[in-house]
Amino acid sequence: MSIDYKFLLERLQSRFVVISGGEPLYHQNFEELLERLLRDNFEVALETSGARAYPFERFPQVWVTFSPKLHATNYLKDQHSPTFWTNSHEIKVVISEASDWEAYEQLLNQAAQREIPICLQPEWSKQIEATPLILQILQQKPDWKISVQLHKYLRLP
Repeated sequence: MSIDYKFLLERLQSRFVVISGGEPLYHQNFEELLERLLRDNFEVALETSGARAYPFERFPQVWVTFSPKLHATNYLKDQHSPTFWTNSHEIKVVISEASDWEAYEQLLNQAAQREIPICLQPEWSKQIEATPLILQILQQKPDWKISVQLHKYLRLP
């Protein structure tokens, strides 16, 4: 699938573009799209699960939100490129149970030492159980934040 850039430009209503949904890094024309958006002076942000490597050195001006999906996949934390844990502009993780926290804790602590902002989100279908766990974690990590999956509250896909 190729990207019809002219079609995209006609529909953009902002100079700020967020690329997310599915996994943008899997798209064969991803880097070409970034190059064109940046060349046309768009401010670009990317949300990725880190399932594929990202060329941080080629696109340092792109805001990268790393959102690994251990809660929803069979990913192992060591399958992600270590550059996401050290070079992202923020890290957002979904927590559904204590084992999720255990899987992320060491890596998040290391990222926080690099002053990368950390956001913890209760998993939508388990928010009643996950929210108290996150609040307990945040008592020990006052610089971290809780966030919500707003698209779920708004019932967006």
